[in-house]
Amino acid sequence: MAEFTLIIQSINGEVTNVTESGIAGEALTSGQLVYLHTDGKWYKATSINVNKCSTELRLTTESKSTNELINLLLYGELIVSGPLTTGSKYYVGETLGTVTDTPSINDNHYQTHYHLEA
Repeated sequence: MAEFTLIIQSINGEVTNVTESGIAGEALTSGQLVYLHTDGKWYKATSINVNKCSTELRLTTESKSTNELINLLLYGELIVSGPLTTGSKYYVGETLGTVTDTPSINDNHYQTHYHLEA
């Protein structure tokens, strides 16, 4: 798989990373899409369950274990691996923690606003 730079909300070609800290609700790895649970912790997002993709979404910038403090990307850029296409729209994936260019058949998908640069 190739590496890509995932840019969230670039303005006039300028990218400023805005991150925040949170508590991992489960083991998380860098580059996963996560949602904020009602317990205040971050878990892997999935479009299969509306409760796991309809709250705040972030991307993990590091790997952490359950209940550890984790750095989350709100805006900015993140190097990710995968079969991603420049200029495509990406949605919350059915597989936990992933994004996809195919809207979910469950109709629970929420568009994530990603701009991709190779």
